[in-house]
Amino acid sequence: EFISPAYYTSMGFAVPAAVGAGMANRDHRALVIVGDGAFQMTGWELGNARRLGVDPIVVVFNNQAWGMLKAFQPEGRFNELDDWNFADLARGLGGDGYLVRTREELGAALGRAYETRGRFQLLDVHLAPGSVSPTLQGFVDAVHRVSLPSPTAAG
Repeated sequence: EFISPAYYTSMGFAVPAAVGAGMANRDHRALVIVGDGAFQMTGWELGNARRLGVDPIVVVFNNQAWGMLKAFQPEGRFNELDDWNFADLARGLGGDGYLVRTREELGAALGRAYETRGRFQLLDVHLAPGSVSPTLQGFVDAVHRVSLPSPTAAG
């Protein structure tokens, strides 16, 4: 099963949705993919996971930026974020955290996270600062093509 808002139309949906999905169907475990900017807004909902008895696996793609906003306004320094060290914050919220910097570390952390039940698992996956996915870049390029005035409309 898969739940998601429409692509790139929301920030902060994933973690609260995973907690709710875990409560609605305890036979399934949510795998959450979220950016660090969105996680800063609503990732704190994981603090309720232990009390509610849910244990999602949360993968935070950490590029130290509000990537979607930065893609549209690359000159805006307000889109740059500090490294909040999410892996260390997980313990205080009742889960386990893993710092991930390589593909090998990602594979190992996913394996440990999958095997560990009863506490949420958070993987803080560090990407190159400011990096964006090819899909996001394509979306931004398409929006710019549609929103720019055509040469014939200027005259």
